[in-house]
Amino acid sequence: MKKDFKYIAGFLFLGFSLVACSPEKFSGADQKGIPTVEGVNFTVNVDQATNTVSATTPEVKGQYPLWYLPAMRTADTDNPKETNFYSTLSKISRIYALYGDKIVSMRVGNRNGFSQGVITKTVHVNNSIKDLDGIKAFLASDGGRMWHIADAEDAHLGYGNTGTDGTGTWTAKADDLSDLCLYDDSVLFYNNGKYTYNPGKDGKVLRGGITADKEQSVQPQTSAWNISVKGDDVLLTLNDNTLFPFVADDGQYAKPVFRVENISKNILTLVYDNGTTAWHIILTSAPFGSDKDNVGFQGFDPTSDFNMFKSCNYTSAFYYAPGWSQLPDPTMTVDGTKFKLSYSKATAEQWQNQVMFNTDMAVSASKTYDFSVKITASNDVPAATVKVCSADDKTSIVDDEKSVSLKGNKQYVVYASGVKGADINNVKLVFDFGGNPDNTNVTISDIVLKDHANDDGTVAPFDYNDPGNLWKDIDANQAYDMSFWWSNASWGQIGNPDFKVSTKAYGGKVYTIKANDATSAEWQAQNTFTPKSLPVAATDLVDFSCVLSCSSNVPRATIKLCESGAKDDNNQLFYKNDISLKAGEKKVLKFADTKLSGKTDAKNVKLIFDFGGCKAGDEFTITDITLIKKSPK
Repeated sequence: MKKDFKYIAGFLFLGFSLVACSPEKFSGADQKGIPTVEGVNFTVNVDQATNTVSATTPEVKGQYPLWYLPAMRTADTDNPKETNFYSTLSKISRIYALYGDKIVSMRVGNRNGFSQGVITKTVHVNNSIKDLDGIKAFLASDGGRMWHIADAEDAHLGYGNTGTDGTGTWTAKADDLSDLCLYDDSVLFYNNGKYTYNPGKDGKVLRGGITADKEQSVQPQTSAWNISVKGDDVLLTLNDNTLFPFVADDGQYAKPVFRVENISKNILTLVYDNGTTAWHIILTSAPFGSDKDNVGFQGFDPTSDFNMFKSCNYTSAFYYAPGWSQLPDPTMTVDGTKFKLSYSKATAEQWQNQVMFNTDMAVSASKTYDFSVKITASNDVPAATVKVCSADDKTSIVDDEKSVSLKGNKQYVVYASGVKGADINNVKLVFDFGGNPDNTNVTISDIVLKDHANDDGTVAPFDYNDPGNLWKDIDANQAYDMSFWWSNASWGQIGNPDFKVSTKAYGGKVYTIKANDATSAEWQAQNTFTPKSLPVAATDLVDFSCVLSCSSNVPRATIKLCESGAKDDNNQLFYKNDISLKAGEKKVLKFADTKLSGKTDAKNVKLIFDFGGCKAGDEFTITDITLIKKSPK
């Protein structure tokens, strides 16, 4: 992350204003290398349902588009012909509230300047937006639709000159701001106009800039929201003095008004423009981490009083020795439950990059324990180590030696549940990042060590990577048939939901189901996985777990694992129909030592999720499906 570009100041726009200068004023420019529009083209279309004009051009290495869009109309009688500079993104979308011809122009730029030639196309928006109900339904639901910063999207935050889309000076890449307090904040929009803001576990909001010193401790807040039209702009307005996942300046907090730039699937693009700077903000209604690695289990509760690390005394120690030649200790900053480290030099072998916490925590051989920690590295570290051990390293209760393969900017959750203790008076936590590349930043966060008998409200799933997990092969080979049965309140069958399968950075699949219609009762929104072959004997004991989440609050959902083809699905391993979900919550569903209720063998089983009672637009994610057959006890 380039922190030197993240302060709000007028001089930051100098680089962008060079677009208007003659080519010879560019430092290091080669006039012969100025691009042309020869052979360049772009496509433009209009979504008449939302009045969205979208344009895109193929990406070319070393070049970028300069888009010009119509000057905004302030009333039906206006019909400006001029176009204004708007964006340098390869793909743009802009909602126009008023009907009429929309002129879209594009130049091509590179380090040497920009093309003198311009490509221009015209599209027509048929009608002015009169009914805002569609946009309101996209934003909100009766139970509250949850939105948060779309950290998996490029340009989820950016800024530029006033009057633009707010991307001309700087934009964040996917996960670029993971070391700040930005990504766990969320808001809920309710159909009745209610709005709530939640600062996340860290209790902080980013306000007035994009550096750690701009993080402020705040409380959750309840306010109100509204959608309106002003000329060509569709505006999202919150009550005065309302917090948001990112607060650009005091003016935004005092009078929070955003231009609704684009709505599509689960993405909401907003622009806050204070008359000098335009800020580009992308939100998503997908559950937290649904496009990243942290969609699954997030570890035990670091804020629980049962967490021994929360109240322990510790000292930190380091051994940082690239090529076994020890260097000064790395820089470590502590931010709540986060420990942030910076390594300027690469290491090549295990134990060349150790971080140790020497604590006064004690564990006993007569007890079992739960442990979890989150780790994020800015670069790949293929063989990291995590240990929970004695001060002399001779006794360990957790020892993931060289088994933690970190991928750049992808959070990894290390956890162990119910591990056998040992008699250790001063527990030591050891992390080793040997094999890190140059200029690697690592964040260790949410360390938890607790007595397994103390329930902090967290359910740990079975290990997806257990060699006995039969569903892991089903995931890998997509060896299942997917079927749906959705109905209206009168039990008349309706269309299927949207269904998407994606792969997690650390393996496994994420299954996303988005409701296109509202339902009202159990079994009116059935989604069934039927494996190609997964027999279960009547004598088998089966352990099962998965992680389920939803984009909004859901009062009930159902999960059932039963024989495929059995009458009324009554030969079941388990059935639970009272699952409640909070927006964004990652709920672990876990069933241990289950047996077929009909006491007869099943040649195949099927897994059913039912979301009857859901609202249109609700998006569910299912991941880390684990099914382990065991010999009878």
